[in-house]
Amino acid sequence: MGFLSEVRNSSRGGENGFSLIELMLIVGIIGILAAIAIPASYEYRQKAFEDTVLSDVRNAVSIEEAYFAENQAYVAFGPITGTGGATTQSIASGYAIRLSNNVTLEGSLNADGSLLISGSHPGSTKSITYSTTMGLNP
Repeated sequence: MGFLSEVRNSSRGGENGFSLIELMLIVGIIGILAAIAIPASYEYRQKAFEDTVLSDVRNAVSIEEAYFAENQAYVAFGPITGTGGATTQSIASGYAIRLSNNVTLEGSLNADGSLLISGSHPGSTKSITYSTTMGLNP
């Protein structure tokens, strides 16, 4: 009996561990931090998708302008979607557009011969457009 009573007394006297209030405070703080971090990470992710589309639209504009410098005309293409990493799509002999994964681009000719390139990504809420008459509209 002596050993059992010593174990009981030693466990009560030290009061090791955390109280329920302390644990609830920690859980509350973690909840507040998560409530702040989750929406912020969503915005960063969406911005990254928009930047990817913007980069691909700019690359397509460069290819189209190079084609125009040589042929005095733009060429329509798409819609084309990048799959599995980076996709390269030929729009004319010697001219190819490189697309990032899940980015969709389309180049259409207007009645006056000007070009409109639009790009989108399923993870982004807005699309990016470029017009040879108006410029880039991010």
